[in-house]
Amino acid sequence: MHTGIGRDAAKLISLEIDMLQKLRSGQLTLRQIEWWQGLSKEERDRLAGITLLDGHFTLIRTFSVTVPLDYVHATRLETFKKKNEEKLHFFSIGITDENFRKSTKLEPGRKFTVRIFGQNISGITTSDERMAFLQSKKAVFVGAQGASLVLEEKSQELPRGFSYCSFDEKNALWRNGDGYHRLPLINVSVAGDIDFDLGMFEKPWNSQVCMLCFTDEEEH
Repeated sequence: MHTGIGRDAAKLISLEIDMLQKLRSGQLTLRQIEWWQGLSKEERDRLAGITLLDGHFTLIRTFSVTVPLDYVHATRLETFKKKNEEKLHFFSIGITDENFRKSTKLEPGRKFTVRIFGQNISGITTSDERMAFLQSKKAVFVGAQGASLVLEEKSQELPRGFSYCSFDEKNALWRNGDGYHRLPLINVSVAGDIDFDLGMFEKPWNSQVCMLCFTDEEEH
């Protein structure tokens, strides 16, 4: 079930309405639209900053995960916690089915290719920049449920000494009492201890935090 297609269609309709309104008000002209359409993909990517973003991140590792046949989306995180909490060094109390019930509903048997991307520049990048990069890779945003699949099936594939974010749409994230949208974060210490924690969407990321990029296996 490709829920991302529905979201993209809704976003396209919204953009078309916005474009027509701008045409009527004079904020946009047909000549400007013709100019944009006449550009090559590479030129549009450059102007949109996509090429620059590609240069910020590098592929570290690739592996596959499969949604279990007994997967139930409404209870996935509680089920995972009961089975795996003792194996983890830390499990955030904020990672609950209720807090992340808006995440993409996964179907039993669905297969994902997971690519780990690391930041290869100094300094920081924002969540919006990282989301744009993942969208350019046709990522499926699976949040905490996706991170739990990696922990359960392929935790040995996560290099030690780094953290790993599993991004999701901002409106699907739990917003805590301080007003921050909390993002699923796997921390793997140099010693191999693993935390299932929460980061903050509104705060920037450094090169110690990698990204988990989920794509449907047949699309990779």
